[in-house]
Amino acid sequence: MLRAMGADAVGMSTVSEVTVARHAGMRVLGFSSITNQAIDSIETQAEVDHSDVIAVGQQIVPRLSALLRGVLARL
Repeated sequence: MLRAMGADAVGMSTVSEVTVARHAGMRVLGFSSITNQAIDSIETQAEVDHSDVIAVGQQIVPRLSALLRGVLARL
């Protein structure tokens, strides 16, 4: 459904977390990364594997850390 509506990616919890933070009066800056590909067909043999998500998460740490350091240095 979301692909048909034009979505390229879907976050799991970012929107609800930001909504609560804004309701509490907090300013929000969000970063997201895509750590796994969705399986959007019931006819596939592919399976979701949490170890793949962990591995990709570990790969993005250096780049995300550098990005955060850069942003925080400019605040």
